Amino acid sequence: MIESAEQAGAAARACRYPPAGERSWGRLLLPGDAGAALSAADVNSQVTCLVMIETRAGVEALEDILTIEGVDGVFIGPFDLSLTHGYGGRGYRDCAELEALIAHIVQRCAAHGKESGLFCTDPAMARDWIARGVGLVTVGMDLRLLWTAYRASVADIRGAAGG
Repeated sequence: MIESAEQAGAAARACRYPPAGERSWGRLLLPGDAGAALSAADVNSQVTCLVMIETRAGVEALEDILTIEGVDGVFIGPFDLSLTHGYGGRGYRDCAELEALIAHIVQRCAAHGKESGLFCTDPAMARDWIARGVGLVTVGMDLRLLWTAYRASVADIRGAAGG
């Protein structure tokens, strides 16, 4: 969770190699790759640094965070955001204040030309927020997706076995 411009700057520097950042340059060359490795500048140009905003302090520092060189956008954790703002962990469908807060973060990202991402619990939520301008979404939680696939497989096998 990022709560200040200083933390955002540290995250951006940790993602990139010098001179743009502070990441360690431990080049990995596999046999037969001699001379084929990308330069630090090439690798840095492919990095996207999204910082998590999930707390009151992060929201309060949002404008400063969005001005940090190397921070390409914000990824929003809606349930931690709900908890830290006193909404009891409710989702945006059940809490108009949380919905407005998420929309505010998305709008501020757009105003700064930065990407916004959002942890979504299902495809309907993802579609909703994509329509509102979010560019990066999840479409579910890994455990729920695995559990759903497992249950479908078991039902399929039981159906094929006659019950």
